[in-house]
Amino acid sequence: MADLDKHYDMNVSASWKREEMIGLLEELSDRSTQERLWIRLESYPLSSGIDDVFHFFFDDTDLAQDVNSEIGHILSNASEAVAIRNLCNALDNLCQDLGDVGSGAYISHPDWPSLVHLAQAALIVLQKPS
Repeated sequence: MADLDKHYDMNVSASWKREEMIGLLEELSDRSTQERLWIRLESYPLSSGIDDVFHFFFDDTDLAQDVNSEIGHILSNASEAVAIRNLCNALDNLCQDLGDVGSGAYISHPDWPSLVHLAQAALIVLQKPS
C-alpha cells in the first residue's frame, strides 16, 4: 500500500480516501501483487481482492457513477477524473461479463491486461504533482 504521506494532496478534502484509492491502483497495476495478495492471500486478513476494488470504486465513492463530483474530494483535477473514468468503465465491462466471481476469474480474463494498463495509466496521472 501507499506510504501515508507519499501522495498527500492539498487539493483534496479526503486525503485518506485518496490514499486508499492509490493503494488499490497500485494493486491493480501489478499482476504479481494481485497473485500474491488476491490469489495466494499472503497478507491475509489484510489482503484485498477484486471485491474491495469494486466496493471502493462503485459503492464507497461516486468514482464510477459521477467521477467529476469527486474532484476536490478524492481527485485533484479533470485529468485524474478521465483516467479513473476509463478504469471504472473497464471494471464495469468486466463485471457485466463475469458477474460475481472471485479475483482469479477476473485476472484470468483476456481483457485483464488492458485493465492493468488503465490502472497503471491512472496511477501515473495521480502521481503527477498538481
